[in-house]
Amino acid sequence: MRIIDILNDDAEYQQLSLEDLPLAVILSDSENNIIKILPVDVEEEKNTGLVLAYIAQQDDHFFFQIAENNNNTLFHNDEIIEKSVWLKSGDIVQIKDKIILYTVSGDKIKLSISE
Repeated sequence: MRIIDILNDDAEYQQLSLEDLPLAVILSDSENNIIKILPVDVEEEKNTGLVLAYIAQQDDHFFFQIAENNNNTLFHNDEIIEKSVWLKSGDIVQIKDKIILYTVSGDKIKLSISE
């Protein structure tokens, strides 16, 4: 069983499983530019902010997809994301002044947000 460890921008830690996919990448506080990653069903229930993108899995590979209502420019390894991109360990997604680092180690998938 694969585990997804998430360290959100506000230092909140979550441990999820593949059953929690897809994940929503949310701008939860636009004034302070705080980014969070939450399961889509939790985000919809709480309506915590503007959904910028989604992280999901297809054929055992993770991908990052821009949300339709997102007007922000996002980068994947310094290239503009236009629709969706496959993720591999060590990849970086940049949203404004924030970085999401995606790493895989054994059965653990780690998503950490930092400046």
